[in-house]
Amino acid sequence: MNEKLNIGIIGFGEAGYEFAKSFHLAGYNIIIYDVLVESQPDVINEKARNISALVAMTIHELVVKADAIFVFTSSTVCVKIAEVCAESIKNDQFYIDCNSASPQTKQKAWEAIHQHPKFVDLAVMGPVPGKGIKVPMSLSGPGASSFQKQFENLNQEIKIVDELPGSAALIKLSRSSFMKGLAALLLETIALSETNKVTEAVLDSLVETIGEDFEPLITRLVKGTHQHATRREKEMEAVIELQEAVGQQTLMTEASKQILHNIANHSSIENEIMEDLSDYYPHIVKVFHQNKKSSL
Repeated sequence: MNEKLNIGIIGFGEAGYEFAKSFHLAGYNIIIYDVLVESQPDVINEKARNISALVAMTIHELVVKADAIFVFTSSTVCVKIAEVCAESIKNDQFYIDCNSASPQTKQKAWEAIHQHPKFVDLAVMGPVPGKGIKVPMSLSGPGASSFQKQFENLNQEIKIVDELPGSAALIKLSRSSFMKGLAALLLETIALSETNKVTEAVLDSLVETIGEDFEPLITRLVKGTHQHATRREKEMEAVIELQEAVGQQTLMTEASKQILHNIANHSSIENEIMEDLSDYYPHIVKVFHQNKKSSL
């Protein structure tokens, strides 16, 4: 399908903005809503102006104007958002839940929006910055196939799982168990190496052993973990919920969650973007040493 729909974005953080920007570059009309629209209107309006997006003052205003509604909030409020959208949404509108939530939560969101026929459980399967709608993704839910047909001109890396909301989330969270665990292990390794002043030698050895593609991944894991520690801690909570539901031990995931928690509560490091990777090292050491008594 080549018809360009009006795109609604609920949640105008990094992922929401990147999706909105990519749709704008492809010639779509964008309308956004964010909970900060009242408390930080200047910030939201400036970001919106960058991509010629209309700013809605309420979720209802966005729903009645959009053809496809992408939700980038958090797992803690996605069911409530679905309830609010249910009051105005029509059967021919897409509702795309892009949150990192458990399969059970995705099911609850679908039920909250009255089992909407074009509900899509969208699981992002790679880094969003620079890609937006073009990021690799897995889809499930009753609207998954229609979504793929609608947007296949923008993204050739869409995989359909099935028609059950939560199936894509299951793949996403299982993958996240590894990716966030890898990031946590990397940070712990850097903390030990930096304390002993052998960081570069250790990282060089890891790249030599694993392969040269691991070098840019180191940078992405370190910087991304610091920028999104709070959100990723919530994501690990969803993974733990998933593991416990099948009677699995949660040792590694609990440790990853604790490390993310410690970074999120280290005010001098979360959300701070530094140019050089080495600039993060002293902060990482402080996090691990100041929280050495934390129970994992």
